[in-house]
Amino acid sequence: MIFTVLPTTLPHLHAADGANRSTTVVAANDNRESGRYVCGLRRVVYLALAMLFLVLATIGVVLPGLPTTPFLLLASYLLSRSSPRMHNLLLANRWFGPILADWQQHRALKRSTKVQATCFIGAAMIGLVGFSSLPSPWIALVFTLVLVGLLVIYRLPTIDAPVAAGLHGCAASQP
Repeated sequence: MIFTVLPTTLPHLHAADGANRSTTVVAANDNRESGRYVCGLRRVVYLALAMLFLVLATIGVVLPGLPTTPFLLLASYLLSRSSPRMHNLLLANRWFGPILADWQQHRALKRSTKVQATCFIGAAMIGLVGFSSLPSPWIALVFTLVLVGLLVIYRLPTIDAPVAAGLHGCAASQP
């Protein structure tokens, strides 16, 4: 895939050296010309699924047992095929944008993102167990889903520190 630099106001994608740059890397090849955009009823279905996955990803941020990352990646893919404007809005989102930028540039997540997700999920599980009146089988089900979600997160490749800082080094490594 060919990449180009387009102007933007995404502060989380600025250079790591502190320079005041307003650029981000965006795919240059026009999906319409290459047949990568979908049209008609398929576009409507892609947009509807993208919105559903985005809602599930957002709910997954606060609900233990519902993973955020897979739904976010699915929503990003579907929006990139059906609506570049909405895809760019998703990339500009202050919570989801950095995760998606890491995924698009490195096909990996930062270790800090994985640790933050684990801490947040752990805190949510403590809250669920401590303040919920759910029966034990339901809590066991949620705990199982949480473990599956954590397994998905930790099986994704991890960005090495030099790459995350924009320095030369290996592109990504398995955890």
